Amino acid sequence: MKETLQNILIADENNDGLKIRNQKFSNEIIFEKTIFRAIIDRVNLSNCQFKTVDLLSNSFLDCTFKNCKFEDVIFYKSEFCDCIFENCEIIYSEAVKADFQETVFKNCEFQQVDFGWSYFANCQFLEIRLDDINFEGTIMSDLKAKNTTSSNLHFNEKFPMKFWKCNQPIKIKDFSSFDKLLRDNDSD
Repeated sequence: MKETLQNILIADENNDGLKIRNQKFSNEIIFEKTIFRAIIDRVNLSNCQFKTVDLLSNSFLDCTFKNCKFEDVIFYKSEFCDCIFENCEIIYSEAVKADFQETVFKNCEFQQVDFGWSYFANCQFLEIRLDDINFEGTIMSDLKAKNTTSSNLHFNEKFPMKFWKCNQPIKIKDFSSFDKLLRDNDSD
């Protein structure tokens, strides 16, 4: 019998320090769980739903999320390295102080997501939709964007988004500056 992510989480009663490597999970619903300090390495998730899940201080390494939905999920202080999110929906969620490195977001929709104080390094936004997003204090470095659309984005004058380009920071304090940044970084 194939092991499910739900069964792994149930078996690890504390969900603290869990390690999952080289696994594939599909068509699962994870509901009302807290996962703390897990290492998720080379895991593929497809057609999975995460609802009211707290992912606290977790490390996702070389993971693929395809056709997944994240609703009311907290990604607090989690890190994503060399990950791919494709055809995913992330709504009503918090990714405060999250770290995204070399991560690709393709054909994804973000709605009412708080990316406050998060860090994006060498990431790609490919045909994504950003709606009602908080970027207070967010740092982006070497972002590649293509066909990214956005509306109702929130920036903070006192704690602007910092976008690093050619080792120079650009402070983003409003929607028009961010929109221009996306257009200037639209890659072919």
